[in-house]
Amino acid sequence: MKRVIGPLLLGLLTASSPALAQPAMCELHVWPVRSPSAPAANLLSPSSQALAASTLDLLSLFGMGPGMVLFESDIITPAKLNNPHRLLAETPACDAELILTANQFAPGSLKTDFTFRDFRTGQMRVVRGSAASPLHSQAQKDVSAAFAANLRTIAGQTAQPRR
Repeated sequence: MKRVIGPLLLGLLTASSPALAQPAMCELHVWPVRSPSAPAANLLSPSSQALAASTLDLLSLFGMGPGMVLFESDIITPAKLNNPHRLLAETPACDAELILTANQFAPGSLKTDFTFRDFRTGQMRVVRGSAASPLHSQAQKDVSAAFAANLRTIAGQTAQPRR
């Protein structure tokens, strides 16, 4: 099941205005952490991860054009993650996948591990890593802010290398 976080305004305008040329619509598919560690279970459920992510313009952060962010509910196994093909069969050419693999609380910080799979060039480019942000308390707003900060850091880590 997919939940659309938000199509960009430009995508809506070009889709509804026949006089405007339609740019290629991009899709960023995000798989939230499905089994967070015990302290994170209530604070970073998949729906709270999606809510925190919706405060960001993920398409811009990940350098993608107009399109939409889709949160996926499927469970991604290690075998699927290491498969060189897209996780979803029917996706546009402008497609990327962000699989969040772990959220871990440490004293004073929240660490998020990820795999980013980018198909925009026609070949899969994979970036794996983690991001950690200070966590001032385990109040929901602080956890959400730290998670959003981790997503911004992850986006920076996945930027296309300059040629």
